[in-house]
Amino acid sequence: GYCKYLACTHANKGLALKNIGTAQDLRRAQDLRRALDEYDKAIRLGETLDLKNPEYRNDLATTHMNKGNALQALGTAQDLRRALDEYNEAIELRKTLDIGNPQYCNDLALAHMNKGNALYALDTAQALSDAVANCNQSIALLKNHMNRPVSQRMITMVKVIARAYWNKASFLLAYDCHAARDAADEGLTLLREQEISGIFTLRDLREKLFATTLQAYTQSG
Repeated sequence: GYCKYLACTHANKGLALKNIGTAQDLRRAQDLRRALDEYDKAIRLGETLDLKNPEYRNDLATTHMNKGNALQALGTAQDLRRALDEYNEAIELRKTLDIGNPQYCNDLALAHMNKGNALYALDTAQALSDAVANCNQSIALLKNHMNRPVSQRMITMVKVIARAYWNKASFLLAYDCHAARDAADEGLTLLREQEISGIFTLRDLREKLFATTLQAYTQSG
């Protein structure tokens, strides 16, 4: 128990350091590097726990994912590639969890979505294709949960799948405007269906998807 709580403490300290906002780029980078040190401590402790326990396994995956987010925020090509390694670790840890559990399914979808963002930032043709593939993974994972009753967990899952559709559409704008429009339209359809079932808190994502649809129509002529 002590080891788990100590790992959580380091992970939370890393998250706090990552989220520190500052106008100075150098200070921001220093905070992110310090966050990476805390995540490394949390990972080392997390790896000593019984990873057959799904909670411990998912917590360790979350730390890997947050470390990936910190590396992605640093933004260099080298840091982006290291971020991909962390997202892959998170995905591997979560793949063996029960994705019938909405939390584990949502967390795995998040890892794929964050991996997609890092791939897109690498800005190569192969990375862009892989980024779209990871958006598709997120969408496929969460689609099976979209008929659940309205709850805070359900709202969180709808936000993730809607963002995955938006990311996919945004990524596709670089080379396939028709596919980008289709992805944005699918996301808008999903949000309309969720509004019918009582979820009305996603206007910002609906507006982003609508703007992407218009951009796709404009670019496709």
